Amino acid sequence: MQINNLCTLESLVVHGYFNLRRGIKLVREEVTTMALYMDIHKNVGDITKEQLDEAHKKDLAVQGKHGVEITDYWHSEKEGAIFCLAEAPTKEAFGAVHREAHGLEADEIFEVKQGQK
Repeated sequence: MQINNLCTLESLVVHGYFNLRRGIKLVREEVTTMALYMDIHKNVGDITKEQLDEAHKKDLAVQGKHGVEITDYWHSEKEGAIFCLAEAPTKEAFGAVHREAHGLEADEIFEVKQGQK
């Protein structure tokens, strides 16, 4: 189905395309409260950019099964840490994505709120 600017809100909801970022996500008439989470993977050692990109691709492949949308990630070579940002119904759902995708679970997961720009 092609979506254009002439679609009504009702038709978007009915077809499961309506998504309020960082609020309520409506998918096929189901309502799920979404929160924003940041995780940290500590002591990752000498991970390469290619390895990190591959792990992220694996996350993206399974995230939908858990109702999660990973929106960004960062790597600090100096600190040996990786940070991931995601919208998810729970922190457990976010953690399940990494566990299923590649087994590299986060050391900590925090619920966060985005500040004003």
